[in-house]
Amino acid sequence: MAEFKESNPTGRLDDASEKDSGEKNQKSAPKGLKSPAEEALATKKSRPKRKAKPEQVNLDEYNLGGLKYKLPGKRQRVILGSVVLGLNLVLAVVAVLYFTNPNFQEFIFTVGRG
Repeated sequence: MAEFKESNPTGRLDDASEKDSGEKNQKSAPKGLKSPAEEALATKKSRPKRKAKPEQVNLDEYNLGGLKYKLPGKRQRVILGSVVLGLNLVLAVVAVLYFTNPNFQEFIFTVGRG
């Protein structure tokens, strides 16, 4: 919580109250610590040592049969998905052409025999 200084009725702080608050701030600091570096060193020594965290398992990598497999990234998934959808669209167009156009059906038949 923040401490608020009391002011006199004029709203200004007296010089004496400013000096007192400055002395109080200096007295509240622990004795023997002069710089933030020394304070950090003192707190570092007083902390208990933490145990090493167990190694986290990476779910993006697998070892299957001696081979290391890594899941694809976002860019690779987008490219692969676009290729699959494009080829499916081409297959659908070819199937529609095969059943509606007799010339295309004859072409596919002759290529298949060749």
